[in-house]
Amino acid sequence: MDNRDDIRDFFATRRAKLTPADVGLPTSARRPVPGLRREEVAVLAGVSTEWYTKLEKGHIAGVSKEVLAAVADALRLDVIGVNALGGSLHAPTFDSPTARGRRANFARYHFLDPGSREFFLDWEGGAAATVALLRAEAGRAPYDMALRELIGELSTVSEQFSAYWGSHDILIRHEGRKGLQHPAVG
Repeated sequence: MDNRDDIRDFFATRRAKLTPADVGLPTSARRPVPGLRREEVAVLAGVSTEWYTKLEKGHIAGVSKEVLAAVADALRLDVIGVNALGGSLHAPTFDSPTARGRRANFARYHFLDPGSREFFLDWEGGAAATVALLRAEAGRAPYDMALRELIGELSTVSEQFSAYWGSHDILIRHEGRKGLQHPAVG
């Protein structure tokens, strides 16, 4: 199966969502493309422009974990990997039947796993923030099929998600404390 187009589209859309100001680079009035240029992502990731361009075109065979992690950091991506401490802290999310192939999705866990109500001390506050973040992301990436599928799944399966989605709240970032009731450590 050749998934180069999917890889290219993924990287290109993520790159387009960031501005130089978002990542601490100088800005200029004239930009031929929205978001970051390939060269800027390469600089942020510490790889050559040619290497990043090859990666963005879907040639990922042989790419090291370190390079992928550097590119993920440069593009400000979400959970694509987890260290031991993070895996332990969020073990219920990764162990949940809602995780597909041990790939956790916090929104899916929050709304589709009944155990999330015990895990998150402020389940309702977390639910509202999760949906508001998803709504903001859906506005930024209206053609992101994975995001559309996730929203569709949650809308049809979870009445709570549908209710929060119907409020049309938007949240760009979520900061603050999160209270968790961990099954092993309390």
